[in-house]
Amino acid sequence: MGTVSNLLLTGARVMIAPTGEALPDETSVAYGASWGGSWVDVGFTQSPLRVSYSESQVGISPQQALGNVKKFRVGETARASTTLGEVNGTNLVLLMPGAASDVAAGSGQKGWTEYSVGGSLTVTEKAIGFEGFRMDAAGNQQPVRVFFWKVVLTLTGDIVFGRNEQMTLGMAIEALEDQGKTVGQRLMKVHIITAPAT
Repeated sequence: MGTVSNLLLTGARVMIAPTGEALPDETSVAYGASWGGSWVDVGFTQSPLRVSYSESQVGISPQQALGNVKKFRVGETARASTTLGEVNGTNLVLLMPGAASDVAAGSGQKGWTEYSVGGSLTVTEKAIGFEGFRMDAAGNQQPVRVFFWKVVLTLTGDIVFGRNEQMTLGMAIEALEDQGKTVGQRLMKVHIITAPAT
């Protein structure tokens, strides 16, 4: 028989940090709370967050057999995607290789953000985390978190200026293997909190 509490329906928030940032503690950091450190919430998203993992395998088929007798994993990829609803300098910098600066409003000066892009060879790597929730037996929201140790973020699709369409930033996320982690843990980690501390 299945476990009803394992049936989940949740949105997700997206958190960004420099690579190597410590993960939020599973016991002390509640759902919806600040993750501390350098983790920053990218703000509202306008489409569901989608996370995928895929692998490729090669089979060994000796002359003495009709089919494969063994398989080896020879490649793996972890990806995610969503659409950022907040168009600002911070999110533009995440998705395109540029720099943003903010100027505060003052006497005779409008507040504004300037963003420039183009000509950079460097690809920036970040850590990323996603947080949804799971209801525990007492009806409290407990966090469900997915972490990618190292990712490259890119803009997908168009930035649309339209009378009947919200301007958004499509975000593609591709995980890179973190060679500093133990084999079997180099792409991602998932925390599913099932019950409060006693």
